[in-house]
Amino acid sequence: MSKSFMAGEALYRAFRGQGRVLVDVQALEQSILSGEAGSALYRLMSESADYNTDGKAIALYQRALAGWVLQGGSGGEEEAVVAPLPISLQPPTDSSLRRAGRLLAMVHELHKAGYQRLRISAGMSPTGMHWRCHITSADNVQLDGWDLVQWGEEVVTYSSADDHYFGWQDSAGKSARQLAQLFIERFPELARKGVGQDRAYAGWFVSMLGNAENGRFPVFFADYLLSPTEEEMPPPPCGYRQAWSAVDGRVANADLRLEHLPPPEARWDELEVFCLTYDGYAGGQKSISQCMAQAAQVASSRLAEASLDDLRTTLFIRQRDIRNNHPIPPSDDDLRLMHAIVEQIRSRLSRG
Repeated sequence: MSKSFMAGEALYRAFRGQGRVLVDVQALEQSILSGEAGSALYRLMSESADYNTDGKAIALYQRALAGWVLQGGSGGEEEAVVAPLPISLQPPTDSSLRRAGRLLAMVHELHKAGYQRLRISAGMSPTGMHWRCHITSADNVQLDGWDLVQWGEEVVTYSSADDHYFGWQDSAGKSARQLAQLFIERFPELARKGVGQDRAYAGWFVSMLGNAENGRFPVFFADYLLSPTEEEMPPPPCGYRQAWSAVDGRVANADLRLEHLPPPEARWDELEVFCLTYDGYAGGQKSISQCMAQAAQVASSRLAEASLDDLRTTLFIRQRDIRNNHPIPPSDDDLRLMHAIVEQIRSRLSRG
């Protein structure tokens, strides 16, 4: 992937994370006339012929193109002015969207009442036709802010295909506040675990709810490629490292031993376990985009030149990307890279 593509897509992600931006048409015209972004756009068009014309390549080209164009209309400022969302005055005409919006509003009411450690994990069904939303406590959420640690009684699920919330036959016509009260009464243990403050997440949730009321529902997982921005993703749970350091199976670089590694040419299920022995996000100090950039650098250079953190972060973020956006088992190219990284780590440990 060329620098023009990567930079253009990075610009697009930054703009998309703001939801809406104000475009200075005069600045855009000046950019066109001066050729400031023209050279990058020309390179994009010429280099696009070298890529396969599958859906992912086309989407990448469109994002990169949009990023350079929007940058030209930002007036040359480091950050474009964020346009506020319109106030939602009417509920959606589609009944499934109304129900989904009311479910998110129910969680917001619970946050307001002091249950801010309740979190959502939302995405699309395998068919792509229905929106799903799992609700659990922060203690059952991984460092990315939404991925579940385990399933069972600690998770309740809603699907837009359902006419009733959580199978409640008496939920029809209930307001968000009434649903919140029912939630506390009917899921008392989950509600108990959700008690507490998490102002960072509650603040993120308010912004997300505003987007949802304007038709942009949160989607963290799907059977198609996702490219979320850092602003669209929830913050890590408060106290994550304290809560999970003893049980999450993580192995620090200083403690890594040969017996922790999967066997040569390991199967995907064996590789996946090892990938998750490392926290690529560094306890919330690194974003998804930073981890992806780190992995891209490793994949494009000699593995022997990469640090142990680079190698293990690459395995970690590739596992997250594959699990959330790609078929399982992963492609041969992905497996070859991951096997090569494991063998590079094995070689270093063998040398002491």
